[in-house]
Amino acid sequence: MLIVAHVEGWYYESIMESIIDIKIQRNLQIPVDKKWFHTIIIRVLKLEKIKEAVDVSLFITDDTKVKRLNKRYRGIDTTTDVLSFAVSEHMDTESFVIPSDGIRRLGEIIISYPQTLKQSGELGHDIQAEFRFLVVHGMLHLLGYDHEQPDAERRMRSREKVIVRHLE
Repeated sequence: MLIVAHVEGWYYESIMESIIDIKIQRNLQIPVDKKWFHTIIIRVLKLEKIKEAVDVSLFITDDTKVKRLNKRYRGIDTTTDVLSFAVSEHMDTESFVIPSDGIRRLGEIIISYPQTLKQSGELGHDIQAEFRFLVVHGMLHLLGYDHEQPDAERRMRSREKVIVRHLE
């Protein structure tokens, strides 16, 4: 499902048009709809003070697909809860033409539904709380945050906590 958000007034003083593409693997029956994910993404952008239009994709899938992607792109042969592929990390601007449409291409977030379900049970909260955290985590990666170094990890974890609190 492709949702083109034309968000006025209540979000920004000027009109912002973003492309937020949300896909859920067909055989998965998750208890959250695409509109909920869309709202979380828009609210993260607002809290991070992103004012330009963006293009972001979210894909909810199974462990098999996540494991395959994790192995291919990170060299880790196991599943994980969330993967983020930021366009800025992978784009060779000399080889690719960046459209002059004013839309900032962020990238793609891929979430494993089985891992989300498992972690929500282990942590004792509902599936929406776990999805919320994973979307926030993925969005922060797309916006340039990481947790590879201790200082960067502290910064990212701090933002996660603040944003998740605002979204609850």
